[in-house]
Amino acid sequence: MAGNDETWKILRSRSLIRDRRIDVRVDACETPSGLRVDPYYVLTYPDWVAVVAITPDRQMVLVRQYRHAVGKVLLEAPAGSMEASDESPEAAARRELLEETGYRCERMEWLSSLYPNPSMQTNRVHAFLAHDVVRVDDQKLDAEEDGLTVELLPIETVLAGLGTGLIGQSMHVAAILQAMTVLPRLEPTPEADAASRTEVTPVPPLSQPARRDARATGTDGAGMRVFGIDFTSAPSRQKPITCVECRLDGGTLRFAALHRWTHFEGFTGFLSSSGPWIAGLDFPFGQSRKFIETIGWPLSWEAYVGHVSGLSRAAFYEMLTAYRLPRAAGDKEHQRFIDRSTGGISPQKLHGVPVGLMFYEGARRLLASDVHLPLLRAGDPSRVVVEAYPGVMARRLIGRRSYKNDTRSLQTPALLAARLDLFDRLCDPAADLSRSGLRIEAPRTLADEPTADALDALLCAVQAGWAYGQKDAGFGIPPQADPLEGWIVDPALLRAFDPTQTISR
Repeated sequence: MAGNDETWKILRSRSLIRDRRIDVRVDACETPSGLRVDPYYVLTYPDWVAVVAITPDRQMVLVRQYRHAVGKVLLEAPAGSMEASDESPEAAARRELLEETGYRCERMEWLSSLYPNPSMQTNRVHAFLAHDVVRVDDQKLDAEEDGLTVELLPIETVLAGLGTGLIGQSMHVAAILQAMTVLPRLEPTPEADAASRTEVTPVPPLSQPARRDARATGTDGAGMRVFGIDFTSAPSRQKPITCVECRLDGGTLRFAALHRWTHFEGFTGFLSSSGPWIAGLDFPFGQSRKFIETIGWPLSWEAYVGHVSGLSRAAFYEMLTAYRLPRAAGDKEHQRFIDRSTGGISPQKLHGVPVGLMFYEGARRLLASDVHLPLLRAGDPSRVVVEAYPGVMARRLIGRRSYKNDTRSLQTPALLAARLDLFDRLCDPAADLSRSGLRIEAPRTLADEPTADALDALLCAVQAGWAYGQKDAGFGIPPQADPLEGWIVDPALLRAFDPTQTISR
């Protein structure tokens, strides 16, 4: 308002609720024309900060967290309230960025200080642009932030998704758009420039249900969507299901986004998302023929997975345990043919790496999703899911070197060096060491994670991208493959039936 003659007169005021986060007061007011407004509620919050954080390779650091008022999990910028200990809004922004994501920057640039809702709130939102952020620490989350996960997306992907609701916070959308007035001053890298030309089509939200009338349609000019998923039988904030999203343009597989799902709902939402796409998933889709025939399960994949779907997790666990215990050593858990060919463990395994539980949690969700599973079950041809195994490709690239560990005390510099070697050989533009026939373009930061979840998901995406190139030949699955057991897609495994080849090497 222009002057004091246009302001309202407060006749009386009292506080209804007050704590360190909010003061709710009710005013009785009189307008300049003499009208009474009573009651009028005013919310006093601390000022807020929002950070648009950009990595050196032009990824935007975002957080995904549950918002109780709307009952939804939203993708947002790192943000929070100013504390009494914060010397300035910038200090608060740096603190929130570090606490929520573990990232830090040398240079932080103020963008704006705006009122989020001036009709009822007194506070402002201070937006900042954090340049060249790097991860330096683990997250340090408050209780209400439990389950918050960090995601990195290319700038171009975020901008394309603003119109489809990718970012659920309106204040954060404003901050991102303000940052774009500054970022063009940066010299774009050739990779980013190429991405800006191919990522112009908005990315559909992964929770969007597939529409049968749209299943055969493609993405105009954006390339085939290819996903690699590192699966877990018990997703959590500490160990989420990790998904790398890529675009396949000609012979180039280009990284587009990183998704993490702390609950199975995120995974099932992905399976129901609109095609066309192909995904490589790292868990056994089937059990061994010997086990199925011996235990007396139905002799088709759909039928025996349907049987498993009717069991509780505890009942499935007890069934496999009861089968294993009385059997002789060496005959307790059976491998599929493809497991023997790759050095993989039995899909009955319940301990150590519990791939038996991964089969239980994953296969029944595949059955319920109507996706197309080459060899196993005909489904929606625009949503194709193949079994991947990153260990096969990793051994081809760096031999038997260990490159990951979930135990913090065992996460050594040698493992990091192995991950970086693995990434560099996978993405070497001068040599097709993966044998996929693809040029891989992805940020090297995917190799930073000690657990290698993102790196394994990238390897799964490469295997899925290769399989898509073999779509006219069974997606890379040889005709001799057993439709009861399933198959792992990888260029080397086309020779698995050749007795002169040792695939695990």
